[in-house]
Amino acid sequence: SDTFALAQAGLLPMTAWLDLVAALPSVRGLGRPALLAQAQSALRLLAEALAGSPAEPALKAAAQALLAPELQALGWTARAGESSEAQALRASLISDLARHGDADVLARAGALFDDDEAGRAPLQAGIREAVVGAAGRTADATRFEALRRRLLAASSDDDRWLFATALARVPDAALAQQVLALALTDALPVNVATRLPGLVADGGQHADLAYRHVLAHWSAMAGRAGDMFGARAWLLPGVAWSSNSVQQAQRLLQDQQHVIGDPGAAVAQRVAARIELLSAVRERESQRLLQPLQALPERLAAAPR
Repeated sequence: SDTFALAQAGLLPMTAWLDLVAALPSVRGLGRPALLAQAQSALRLLAEALAGSPAEPALKAAAQALLAPELQALGWTARAGESSEAQALRASLISDLARHGDADVLARAGALFDDDEAGRAPLQAGIREAVVGAAGRTADATRFEALRRRLLAASSDDDRWLFATALARVPDAALAQQVLALALTDALPVNVATRLPGLVADGGQHADLAYRHVLAHWSAMAGRAGDMFGARAWLLPGVAWSSNSVQQAQRLLQDQQHVIGDPGAAVAQRVAARIELLSAVRERESQRLLQPLQALPERLAAAPR
Protein backbone atom coordinates (compact mmCIF):
# COMPACT_ATOMS: atom_id res chain seq x y z
CA SER A 1 0.00 0.00 0.00
CA ASP A 2 2.80 2.41 0.88
CA THR A 3 4.71 1.48 -2.27
CA PHE A 4 1.69 2.17 -4.46
CA ALA A 5 1.04 5.50 -2.73
CA LEU A 6 4.66 6.57 -3.26
CA ALA A 7 4.51 5.43 -6.89
CA GLN A 8 1.34 7.46 -7.48
CA ALA A 9 3.15 10.51 -6.14
CA GLY A 10 6.15 9.85 -8.39
CA LEU A 11 8.48 9.22 -5.46
CA LEU A 12 9.07 5.59 -6.49
CA PRO A 13 8.87 3.97 -9.92
CA MET A 14 5.60 2.09 -10.42
CA THR A 15 7.71 -0.94 -11.33
CA ALA A 16 8.56 -1.24 -7.62
CA TRP A 17 4.87 -1.94 -6.99
CA LEU A 18 4.71 -4.35 -9.93
CA ASP A 19 7.60 -6.32 -8.38
CA LEU A 20 5.47 -6.85 -5.27
CA VAL A 21 2.48 -7.86 -7.38
CA ALA A 22 4.62 -10.40 -9.23
CA ALA A 23 5.45 -12.08 -5.92
CA LEU A 24 1.85 -12.17 -4.69
CA PRO A 25 0.95 -15.69 -5.96
CA SER A 26 3.66 -17.22 -3.75
CA VAL A 27 2.52 -15.51 -0.54
CA ARG A 28 0.88 -17.68 2.10
CA GLY A 29 -0.54 -16.90 5.51
CA LEU A 30 -3.17 -14.68 7.09
CA GLY A 31 -1.98 -11.56 5.29
CA ARG A 32 -2.53 -12.88 1.78
CA PRO A 33 -6.22 -11.85 1.38
CA ALA A 34 -5.40 -8.31 2.48
CA LEU A 35 -2.51 -8.12 0.01
CA LEU A 36 -4.73 -9.39 -2.79
CA ALA A 37 -7.44 -6.86 -1.90
CA GLN A 38 -4.87 -4.05 -1.98
CA ALA A 39 -3.64 -5.21 -5.38
CA GLN A 40 -7.21 -5.28 -6.71
CA SER A 41 -7.88 -1.76 -5.44
CA ALA A 42 -4.65 -0.42 -6.90
CA LEU A 43 -5.32 -2.08 -10.25
CA ARG A 44 -8.71 -0.39 -10.41
CA LEU A 45 -7.15 3.01 -9.85
CA LEU A 46 -4.32 2.29 -12.28
CA ALA A 47 -6.90 1.24 -14.88
CA GLU A 48 -8.56 4.65 -14.54
CA ALA A 49 -5.21 6.40 -14.88
CA LEU A 50 -4.10 4.42 -17.95
CA ALA A 51 -7.47 4.39 -19.74
CA GLY A 52 -6.97 5.37 -23.36
CA SER A 53 -3.18 5.09 -23.15
CA PRO A 54 -0.90 2.60 -24.98
CA ALA A 55 -0.50 0.69 -21.70
CA GLU A 56 -4.22 0.05 -21.16
CA PRO A 57 -4.38 -3.33 -22.98
CA ALA A 58 -1.25 -4.55 -21.19
CA LEU A 59 -2.69 -3.53 -17.82
CA LYS A 60 -5.90 -5.44 -18.52
CA ALA A 61 -3.94 -8.53 -19.52
CA ALA A 62 -1.77 -8.27 -16.40
CA ALA A 63 -4.80 -7.88 -14.12
CA GLN A 64 -6.42 -10.92 -15.69
CA ALA A 65 -3.20 -12.93 -15.26
CA LEU A 66 -3.15 -12.08 -11.55
CA LEU A 67 -6.83 -12.55 -10.74
CA ALA A 68 -8.08 -15.32 -13.05
CA PRO A 69 -6.08 -18.11 -11.32
CA GLU A 70 -7.45 -16.91 -7.98
CA LEU A 71 -11.03 -17.27 -9.22
CA GLN A 72 -10.24 -20.62 -10.83
CA ALA A 73 -8.87 -21.93 -7.54
CA LEU A 74 -11.82 -20.58 -5.57
CA GLY A 75 -14.50 -21.60 -8.06
CA TRP A 76 -17.80 -19.92 -8.83
CA THR A 77 -19.81 -21.99 -6.35
CA ALA A 78 -19.67 -21.60 -2.57
CA ARG A 79 -18.38 -24.63 -0.69
CA ALA A 80 -19.71 -26.08 2.54
CA GLY A 81 -18.15 -24.36 5.54
CA GLU A 82 -16.61 -21.65 3.42
CA SER A 83 -15.65 -18.42 5.21
CA SER A 84 -17.37 -15.14 4.53
CA GLU A 85 -13.96 -13.83 3.47
CA ALA A 86 -13.79 -16.43 0.68
CA GLN A 87 -17.31 -15.55 -0.43
CA ALA A 88 -16.48 -11.84 -0.59
CA LEU A 89 -13.26 -12.58 -2.48
CA ARG A 90 -15.14 -14.65 -5.09
CA ALA A 91 -17.57 -11.79 -5.76
CA SER A 92 -14.80 -9.20 -5.98
CA LEU A 93 -12.79 -11.37 -8.37
CA ILE A 94 -15.76 -11.76 -10.71
CA SER A 95 -16.41 -8.01 -10.63
CA ASP A 96 -12.78 -7.04 -11.19
CA LEU A 97 -12.13 -9.59 -13.93
CA ALA A 98 -15.23 -8.31 -15.73
CA ARG A 99 -14.01 -4.73 -15.29
CA HIS A 100 -10.66 -5.71 -16.81
CA GLY A 101 -12.37 -7.39 -19.77
CA ASP A 102 -11.81 -11.08 -19.03
CA ALA A 103 -13.73 -12.77 -21.86
CA ASP A 104 -14.38 -16.03 -19.98
CA VAL A 105 -15.79 -14.26 -16.93
CA LEU A 106 -17.94 -11.94 -19.04
CA ALA A 107 -19.33 -14.88 -21.02
CA ARG A 108 -20.07 -17.00 -17.96
CA ALA A 109 -21.65 -14.12 -16.05
CA GLY A 110 -23.82 -13.30 -19.03
CA ALA A 111 -24.94 -16.91 -19.35
CA LEU A 112 -25.73 -17.13 -15.61
CA PHE A 113 -27.79 -13.95 -15.78
CA ASP A 114 -29.66 -15.18 -18.86
CA ASP A 115 -30.40 -18.50 -17.13
CA ASP A 116 -31.77 -16.61 -14.14
CA GLU A 117 -33.88 -14.37 -16.37
CA ALA A 118 -35.31 -17.36 -18.22
CA GLY A 119 -36.09 -19.19 -14.97
CA ARG A 120 -33.69 -22.03 -15.71
CA ALA A 121 -31.43 -21.52 -12.68
CA PRO A 122 -31.49 -18.80 -10.01
CA LEU A 123 -28.35 -16.81 -9.30
CA GLN A 124 -26.45 -17.77 -6.17
CA ALA A 125 -26.87 -15.10 -3.53
CA GLY A 126 -23.13 -14.73 -2.92
CA ILE A 127 -22.30 -13.82 -6.51
CA ARG A 128 -25.60 -12.23 -7.59
CA GLU A 129 -24.38 -8.65 -7.45
CA ALA A 130 -21.12 -9.45 -9.23
CA VAL A 131 -22.82 -11.49 -11.97
CA VAL A 132 -25.52 -8.90 -12.66
CA GLY A 133 -22.91 -6.15 -12.86
CA ALA A 134 -20.73 -8.19 -15.20
CA ALA A 135 -23.73 -9.08 -17.38
CA GLY A 136 -24.38 -5.39 -17.94
CA ARG A 137 -20.95 -4.93 -19.48
CA THR A 138 -21.87 -7.12 -22.47
CA ALA A 139 -25.60 -6.40 -22.58
CA ASP A 140 -27.28 -6.39 -25.96
CA ALA A 141 -30.75 -4.90 -26.49
CA THR A 142 -32.50 -8.01 -25.12
CA ARG A 143 -30.46 -8.22 -21.93
CA PHE A 144 -30.62 -4.44 -21.55
CA GLU A 145 -34.42 -4.61 -21.58
CA ALA A 146 -34.36 -7.37 -18.95
CA LEU A 147 -32.14 -5.26 -16.69
CA ARG A 148 -34.29 -2.16 -17.27
CA ARG A 149 -37.45 -4.09 -16.42
CA ARG A 150 -35.88 -5.39 -13.22
CA LEU A 151 -34.72 -1.91 -12.26
CA LEU A 152 -38.18 -0.39 -12.69
CA ALA A 153 -39.80 -3.27 -10.80
CA ALA A 154 -37.28 -3.29 -7.92
CA SER A 155 -38.83 -2.86 -4.49
CA SER A 156 -35.65 -2.21 -2.51
CA ASP A 157 -32.86 0.36 -2.77
CA ASP A 158 -30.28 -2.45 -2.88
CA ASP A 159 -31.86 -3.90 -6.01
CA ARG A 160 -32.33 -0.49 -7.59
CA TRP A 161 -28.63 0.27 -7.20
CA LEU A 162 -27.73 -3.21 -8.45
CA PHE A 163 -29.71 -2.98 -11.68
CA ALA A 164 -29.00 0.73 -12.25
CA THR A 165 -25.26 0.06 -12.04
CA ALA A 166 -25.52 -2.90 -14.41
CA LEU A 167 -27.58 -0.89 -16.92
CA ALA A 168 -25.08 1.96 -16.78
CA ARG A 169 -22.26 -0.34 -17.95
CA VAL A 170 -23.95 -1.20 -21.26
CA PRO A 171 -21.43 -0.92 -24.13
CA ASP A 172 -23.79 0.50 -26.78
CA ALA A 173 -23.97 4.32 -26.80
CA ALA A 174 -27.62 4.40 -27.88
CA LEU A 175 -28.57 2.16 -24.96
CA ALA A 176 -26.46 4.28 -22.60
CA GLN A 177 -28.46 7.28 -23.79
CA GLN A 178 -31.62 5.46 -22.73
CA VAL A 179 -30.14 5.00 -19.25
CA LEU A 180 -29.42 8.73 -19.08
CA ALA A 181 -32.98 9.49 -20.18
CA LEU A 182 -34.27 7.58 -17.14
CA ALA A 183 -32.60 10.21 -14.95
CA LEU A 184 -35.11 12.79 -16.23
CA THR A 185 -38.22 10.75 -15.47
CA ASP A 186 -40.14 9.95 -12.30
CA ALA A 187 -39.69 6.22 -12.81
CA LEU A 188 -36.93 6.02 -10.18
CA PRO A 189 -36.37 7.54 -6.74
CA VAL A 190 -34.41 10.78 -6.84
CA ASN A 191 -31.32 9.33 -5.15
CA VAL A 192 -30.92 6.70 -7.88
CA ALA A 193 -32.04 8.84 -10.83
CA THR A 194 -29.59 11.65 -10.14
CA ARG A 195 -26.69 9.19 -9.84
CA LEU A 196 -27.34 7.52 -13.20
CA PRO A 197 -25.06 9.87 -15.21
CA GLY A 198 -22.22 9.23 -12.77
CA LEU A 199 -22.75 5.48 -13.05
CA VAL A 200 -22.70 5.71 -16.85
CA ALA A 201 -19.48 7.74 -16.73
CA ASP A 202 -17.88 5.27 -14.33
CA GLY A 203 -18.13 2.59 -16.99
CA GLY A 204 -15.54 4.58 -18.94
CA GLN A 205 -16.94 4.23 -22.44
CA HIS A 206 -19.59 6.96 -22.26
CA ALA A 207 -18.11 9.47 -19.82
CA ASP A 208 -18.31 12.43 -22.20
CA LEU A 209 -21.87 11.50 -23.18
CA ALA A 210 -22.90 11.48 -19.52
CA TYR A 211 -21.14 14.76 -18.76
CA ARG A 212 -22.80 16.52 -21.70
CA HIS A 213 -26.16 15.08 -20.65
CA VAL A 214 -25.91 16.66 -17.20
CA LEU A 215 -24.95 20.03 -18.66
CA ALA A 216 -27.69 19.91 -21.28
CA HIS A 217 -30.33 19.07 -18.66
CA TRP A 218 -28.85 20.97 -15.75
CA SER A 219 -32.03 22.68 -14.57
CA ALA A 220 -34.01 19.44 -14.47
CA MET A 221 -31.20 17.43 -12.88
CA ALA A 222 -30.37 20.10 -10.30
CA GLY A 223 -34.02 20.56 -9.44
CA ARG A 224 -34.42 16.87 -8.74
CA ALA A 225 -31.17 16.54 -6.78
CA GLY A 226 -31.78 19.47 -4.45
CA ASP A 227 -29.29 20.74 -1.89
CA MET A 228 -29.53 18.07 0.81
CA PHE A 229 -26.12 16.49 1.49
CA GLY A 230 -24.69 18.63 -1.31
CA ALA A 231 -26.41 16.50 -3.95
CA ARG A 232 -26.69 19.28 -6.53
CA ALA A 233 -23.04 20.24 -6.07
CA TRP A 234 -21.99 16.64 -6.81
CA LEU A 235 -23.84 16.23 -10.13
CA LEU A 236 -21.01 17.33 -12.45
CA PRO A 237 -18.09 16.23 -10.23
CA GLY A 238 -19.70 12.80 -9.87
CA VAL A 239 -19.68 12.37 -13.64
CA ALA A 240 -16.09 13.61 -14.02
CA TRP A 241 -14.74 11.50 -11.13
CA SER A 242 -13.01 8.82 -13.22
CA SER A 243 -11.51 11.13 -15.85
CA ASN A 244 -7.73 11.17 -16.37
CA SER A 245 -7.58 14.36 -18.45
CA VAL A 246 -6.24 17.67 -17.14
CA GLN A 247 -8.47 19.38 -19.68
CA GLN A 248 -11.50 17.70 -18.09
CA ALA A 249 -10.39 18.92 -14.65
CA GLN A 250 -10.25 22.48 -15.95
CA ARG A 251 -13.56 22.06 -17.75
CA LEU A 252 -15.17 20.79 -14.56
CA LEU A 253 -14.01 23.79 -12.54
CA GLN A 254 -15.31 26.21 -15.17
CA ASP A 255 -18.63 24.45 -15.73
CA GLN A 256 -19.26 24.02 -12.01
CA GLN A 257 -18.68 27.71 -11.42
CA HIS A 258 -21.04 28.54 -14.26
CA VAL A 259 -23.94 26.31 -13.21
CA ILE A 260 -23.77 26.49 -9.41
CA GLY A 261 -21.18 29.09 -8.44
CA ASP A 262 -19.18 29.22 -5.23
CA PRO A 263 -21.31 26.68 -3.29
CA GLY A 264 -19.99 23.96 -5.61
CA ALA A 265 -16.37 25.07 -5.73
CA ALA A 266 -14.97 22.87 -2.94
CA VAL A 267 -16.44 19.68 -4.39
CA ALA A 268 -15.22 20.51 -7.90
CA GLN A 269 -11.73 21.29 -6.62
CA ARG A 270 -11.58 18.00 -4.75
CA VAL A 271 -12.54 15.99 -7.83
CA ALA A 272 -10.30 18.08 -10.10
CA ALA A 273 -7.37 17.23 -7.84
CA ARG A 274 -8.14 13.53 -8.22
CA ILE A 275 -8.34 13.90 -12.00
CA GLU A 276 -5.01 15.71 -12.03
CA LEU A 277 -3.44 12.88 -10.01
CA LEU A 278 -4.72 10.29 -12.49
CA SER A 279 -3.48 12.44 -15.36
CA ALA A 280 -0.04 12.75 -13.79
CA VAL A 281 0.18 8.97 -13.37
CA ARG A 282 -0.87 8.49 -16.99
CA GLU A 283 1.68 10.97 -18.34
CA ARG A 284 4.48 9.54 -16.23
CA GLU A 285 3.75 5.83 -16.50
CA SER A 286 1.91 5.02 -19.73
CA GLN A 287 5.09 4.55 -21.77
CA ARG A 288 7.53 3.28 -19.19
CA LEU A 289 5.04 0.74 -17.76
CA LEU A 290 4.22 -0.77 -21.13
CA GLN A 291 6.98 -3.40 -21.24
CA PRO A 292 6.88 -4.25 -17.50
CA LEU A 293 3.12 -4.79 -17.75
CA GLN A 294 3.54 -6.94 -20.85
CA ALA A 295 6.08 -9.07 -18.95
CA LEU A 296 3.98 -9.38 -15.78
CA PRO A 297 1.76 -12.31 -16.90
CA GLU A 298 4.82 -14.46 -17.49
CA ARG A 299 6.30 -13.44 -14.13
CA LEU A 300 3.04 -14.32 -12.39
CA ALA A 301 2.89 -17.69 -14.12
CA ALA A 302 6.44 -18.45 -12.99
CA ALA A 303 5.80 -17.58 -9.32
CA PRO A 304 5.47 -20.64 -7.08
CA ARG A 305 1.90 -21.14 -5.84
